[in-house]
Amino acid sequence: MLRRSFSYRNYITLGFCFSIIIFLLYLKTLAPTVLWGDSARLAKSSYILELDYDPNNHPLHTLVGSLFNLIPLGDIAWRQNLMSAFFGALTVFLLYIVVFKITNSKLSSLSAMLSLAVSHVFWHLSVINENYALLAFFFVLLILILLLWRENKRKELLYLLFFLSGLGISNNSLIFLFMPVYVIYILSFKQGREAFSRKDLFVFSVCFLSGLFILILPMFWKRHTIFEIIHRSIARPFKQYVSIGKVFLEIIRYPFYLFYQFPLAGFLLGLKGIKRLTKSDKKLLLFLLAVAFIDIIFASGYARTRQIYLILPSFLIFAVFIGIGFQDARNRFMQIVLLILLICLPVLLYYNIPAILSKLNIDVVKTRSVPYRDNNKYFLLPDKSNYFGAYRYGREALATAKPNSIIIADFTTAAVLDYFCIVEDKVRPVKIIFSESIDIPRFIADNIKINNIYLADIEESYYDIKRLKDEYRFVPEGPIFQVLKKDD
Repeated sequence: MLRRSFSYRNYITLGFCFSIIIFLLYLKTLAPTVLWGDSARLAKSSYILELDYDPNNHPLHTLVGSLFNLIPLGDIAWRQNLMSAFFGALTVFLLYIVVFKITNSKLSSLSAMLSLAVSHVFWHLSVINENYALLAFFFVLLILILLLWRENKRKELLYLLFFLSGLGISNNSLIFLFMPVYVIYILSFKQGREAFSRKDLFVFSVCFLSGLFILILPMFWKRHTIFEIIHRSIARPFKQYVSIGKVFLEIIRYPFYLFYQFPLAGFLLGLKGIKRLTKSDKKLLLFLLAVAFIDIIFASGYARTRQIYLILPSFLIFAVFIGIGFQDARNRFMQIVLLILLICLPVLLYYNIPAILSKLNIDVVKTRSVPYRDNNKYFLLPDKSNYFGAYRYGREALATAKPNSIIIADFTTAAVLDYFCIVEDKVRPVKIIFSESIDIPRFIADNIKINNIYLADIEESYYDIKRLKDEYRFVPEGPIFQVLKKDD
């Protein structure tokens, strides 16, 4: 018994030590300040504690972020970036335990942990302020609870599963999509079917709704109906779909995305892990593949930059497969070589591929450009330690705009300007208008005689330039453009 307890502490200690090392890597490569779009919006929300009943506004992330704001280091944006690093490191630690539960091998668990830690999307999301590091934490934690329940069939673990599922949805509603698969996996066991009595179903429901309290409370004090909740939680996300047809194209591209996360050694080990599970545990394999499949299908209809973040759960599952496949490496020399490859190949790839693509003038990201941002480097290199582009843009734009003027900006840039006005400067020197919320030509016509008006950019698809250019001219001032009538 003593030996067993020592062995347990030994494997936990190893995983914890490596998670500390990984946290230090994330700290070293952490974004130093505010970033574009959602990163800036979430930093502002945590600062003013803007809780909402809409899970797509990530109220749990906002609540936890407000606690990180108490850390007396860096600016508000940096503290929020630090939160992602913290949950990123916690996630790889939990993944280590998950793989150990499956393989009973410390080295196999370590291989999964390290391959995930330096994978492109996970590393990227662990050094910027987004809700996905917290999503990853809940996702892996729920899988671990299912594995623990599979070992001892304790009903209390199912209560915890439903509570944490509700709590996880308060951060990101993607968790909701996986719940039917969790339930089916539980029901595939005899003890699982016995656990779903009427009394237990009631308790499960109470646990789930208790987890959702962060969503439910704002519903009461803002007096929203259940139909509004359903619309904003389920219907609205589908409006962000680019097209259903895009899903089929992205499914074909998915292996290439996967290869970029786990180049060569990781990719091959993951495939070996799938093959190994077909012989050792088909039930677990089907469960993991079902969750990954749902995630890939759902995410593939979104715009490219958002899609890559949304398929993170499928990458987490593939990291589990890598750990399982690592068991085929029998001798110590091969194990050491594979561990080195799992770490070094991704790092070498990420630090070199953006420069190569830029030199060849190849744009693989295919997203709009903004000032002071090299898209290839920003999106393909996880390291954000020297990136001040959004900070520079926000400072220069607000310093350029005349007092009491209006800046019309799309979400990517407007969120940065809004962050500076509310968080950094406290008093709004200018008014920020999100372009998505107005008819730009009509708004300019109604206000140009009263206020100085600026556009954050003159990108046609974002600012309706075709309808404006016959009547107005756009004078560049710093990183923004003042709108003037042509006869002025």
